[in-house]
Amino acid sequence: MVLHGVYFIQNADISGVLCWEGVQVSVRAKSPWNGPDAKELDSPVLQELWFVKASNNTGYYTTYTLRNLKSGQYMIADRNGLHISVRYQSQDQSHLWTITEDPPGTMLYGIRNVRSRCVSNSMTLLNLILTKNPSFAQHCSALLGRNNRRWLFQRVSRSGVELKQILQRSVNLKYNEPQVDKDYLILPEGYFRAIWNSIPKTPLRDGIYDSSEMAIVFKAAVATWGSLNIKGALKKPGYDPNADDGPAILCGFVIARLKKSQDTGDDSDTGDDSDTGDDSDTHDDSDTVDDSDTDDDSETHDDPDTHDDSDQEDLQKYMHYNFTLSDDYNQIRYFDPGPEAGDFEVRS
Repeated sequence: MVLHGVYFIQNADISGVLCWEGVQVSVRAKSPWNGPDAKELDSPVLQELWFVKASNNTGYYTTYTLRNLKSGQYMIADRNGLHISVRYQSQDQSHLWTITEDPPGTMLYGIRNVRSRCVSNSMTLLNLILTKNPSFAQHCSALLGRNNRRWLFQRVSRSGVELKQILQRSVNLKYNEPQVDKDYLILPEGYFRAIWNSIPKTPLRDGIYDSSEMAIVFKAAVATWGSLNIKGALKKPGYDPNADDGPAILCGFVIARLKKSQDTGDDSDTGDDSDTGDDSDTHDDSDTVDDSDTDDDSETHDDPDTHDDSDQEDLQKYMHYNFTLSDDYNQIRYFDPGPEAGDFEVRS
């Protein structure tokens, strides 16, 4: 299996994860990612996340780059393999790694540097921080086990193909397929709430600042937060502007069409015409709202069998929402700011 996406890299013997700390890699206790404790935007958790990307496949083994999300720099081993640092991509192969499941079928991996041939050993990494973090001292005996050289990769992103499959399971969504298969970092719901609460509040005014503007403002806030906190790779002269520059952030935009209830005649929200877009950490990605848009973000629109283009649509019958995936990555979660715009109401 080829690894690709954003991961926590956790040692198999202890609860510590690989973390960027200054110019070096250390091992420390994993920060909360989702759940009730994942609410602080200034959390060091992004220092513990790595964008793992296959560099090439020689036919015998696949090499990878491990880029820290917070710093935008790569995990690099010195030639003697005794020091592992984080800096920009080197000209030699010290930034390339092989990641091999050992033994097969266990989801445990050995990490070996291509140039130095060193095995990423938690004993070496832990020595860098034991004096700074005494809480790990009690785990030293665990390092005598064979798993101190093995690592678990916990993925917190999903590919465009996977997102398409999840969206297809929602019968109310209609959309065009995305033209680019990006890797999307799935922010926890707690982070979405924290980003929303960081936005200066504006009173709701119909036609000036309503659900459409609210959803756009929030999407822009997610993009701004991502560009400030998730660093792109160093742009050297002659770089390819079309090259993959890390993951996007999933922050979808939904245009919900309100249909009349046959029973009461009241308006009820029974169908979504949704636009799935991403907020990249390196550039703005515009959402598509009509069929003439050629942006790479996928687009959703009305079913021609149920919508008459000749009818004059009442714009009051549309609401706008943002969405992401649930913390278990299995379903869509809609974020609907209430009338007071104080917090997001999470809806399945």
